[in-house]
Amino acid sequence: MYVLASRLLRKQRFDDAINLLKINLDSHPNSSAAFENLAKAYSSSGNKQLAEIFLNRSIVAKEKEDMKGRD
Repeated sequence: MYVLASRLLRKQRFDDAINLLKINLDSHPNSSAAFENLAKAYSSSGNKQLAEIFLNRSIVAKEKEDMKGRD
């Protein structure tokens, strides 16, 4: 899904890419990569505020992934 979203971003079809990445996030709600990819899409679209929000969520999710991996 990320490959298609990347293609959409390159074509400046930001809304389509963001919607696709939101679907991906719904499917993978604990994935730091899903949050990070959505943050990048928002940043590319010029929405720096949502980009920052989703980047922060990515960091939190990554910390949880790392902690889970230590168990």
